[in-house]
Amino acid sequence: LTRLILPLVLGVLAVYVFWFIPNYFWRPFQEREILIVYNATIMAVLALLAVALTSPDEGRSAAQDAVLRYALLAVGALTLLLNAYSLAAIADRTLQLGLTPNRYAVFGWNIATLLMLAGITFKLWRADQAWWVDAVRKSVARLMVPAIVWALWVLLILPLSFD
Repeated sequence: LTRLILPLVLGVLAVYVFWFIPNYFWRPFQEREILIVYNATIMAVLALLAVALTSPDEGRSAAQDAVLRYALLAVGALTLLLNAYSLAAIADRTLQLGLTPNRYAVFGWNIATLLMLAGITFKLWRADQAWWVDAVRKSVARLMVPAIVWALWVLLILPLSFD
């Protein structure tokens, strides 16, 4: 199922990065709702990247394997650009409107997801062709740790610090 969704996600990300952002550049800086949509997209793509390689890979040919790898690489790279853009919008909103618990949580989450996407994209780009699936799986597992730590921080410590 995830491999069927992958082309649709790639299309949506291409529309965001190559059409919507250039034509409506300042909207997420001014409208929180647009920023929420971008961040929800980033989280959905991270889930897709984590799940896309969980099924056994014995049934794929070398050509299918290569297509999957480069599709995931394209999705990761476009999402990395979207995440950097979202992080800039959150930073701008924080500087203009002040730090709130929500902005603090989203700012940290975007940093964690930016690191995850950079690591996954780098692994997809640099991993050996024969072992890229295992390398990316291990990378996803390692890179989820900062996101889990941040989520626990936001859930357990943040409510105490913003009383």
